[in-house]
Amino acid sequence: MYNFSSGYCLVFAYRILYTIIIMTSCPMTKNIFILTSFLLLLLASCSSSDKTYELRISENTFEFLPDGGIADLTIYFGNDWSIENREEAWCNVSPKEGKRTITEEGEGENVIVRITVSANPTTKPRNSIVIVKSGDESLTFVITQEAASEE
Repeated sequence: MYNFSSGYCLVFAYRILYTIIIMTSCPMTKNIFILTSFLLLLLASCSSSDKTYELRISENTFEFLPDGGIADLTIYFGNDWSIENREEAWCNVSPKEGKRTITEEGEGENVIVRITVSANPTTKPRNSIVIVKSGDESLTFVITQEAASEE
């Protein structure tokens, strides 16, 4: 498949249209060809590789009992992505990064990220703010865990 946003394709298309305009002597025909050439250049400058994809996540909050547990987060993306988590001692997020992938239909893909939270031995609840970054975008989600009961 050709990438129509390259300069060579645009110059080639412009030269063909220019030749047709020169060969015709009717002013109305020239106007139609000028309009057509403008529209062709406008359409040719759009390429599927220029698309941007909105970063989205399936949930914004995850709540865990004191015993800990596992949950899955779906990240929808179209660019390289990464995750920042400062509470890795008790809250693990995996995988932490991924590469840009585009489907055959030209859509961004998604990935499932596993969140694993260990048991909370303290009597204080704890939380972690996790940041997902993709291109210039970033989203956050919160992981909270209840405190262990006092015995």
